[in-house]
Amino acid sequence: AVFVLINTVILGVTIFLHFKARQEVKEAETRPSVGYVSAGPAPFYSPPPAYSSPQPPAYPPPPAYS
Repeated sequence: AVFVLINTVILGVTIFLHFKARQEVKEAETRPSVGYVSAGPAPFYSPPPAYSSPQPPAYPPPPAYS
């Protein structure tokens, strides 16, 4: 049950960010054109770090205690 709840929350956040990004792009299109607006939604929307491929930590993990 907990897993389903977490899944629903993640899905909700994703949808929310998606529509928010589309709204911002729409507003940008009504403004006088700026250079990067023509590039599409990329400047306005990048997925949160959790959904992109996980990056390895910048520091090595601590050695395991023997």
